[in-house]
Amino acid sequence: MFNDSGSTLTSGSVVIWDNDDAEFDRSGYPYVTTTATADSDWVAGVTLTPSCADQTLCEIVVYGWAWTRILDASDAAVEDTTVSTSTTAGIAGDWDGGANECYLGLVAELYDRYTLSDNASDTAVYPVFVNPGCED
Repeated sequence: MFNDSGSTLTSGSVVIWDNDDAEFDRSGYPYVTTTATADSDWVAGVTLTPSCADQTLCEIVVYGWAWTRILDASDAAVEDTTVSTSTTAGIAGDWDGGANECYLGLVAELYDRYTLSDNASDTAVYPVFVNPGCED
């Protein structure tokens, strides 16, 4: 994918297909960005590249297991539940399951990559099984 977010993305950042500036919905170009909109319709995946500079090519996970940044304190991540984009750009939060909203995947376990426990913070990095989809 091509980072069109305007800033460097770190691994674990939640990204969406850029349907505004790069017009992914018209061109099909694999440009991604972040959003501060909960449950975005354009969920793409999770960045895999440790540091992805703006306007460069990087890798994302679009299906499978990925360490993912989660708003655990303010958006109540729960193990084995669905997460999506949140109101904080680049960080996943609880998906409300509403019609015409999309999700990122399932929180596999509340086990932070860095603290090795459920740290219940907004800096949590938990394993998520990435499998984007949408509710009709």
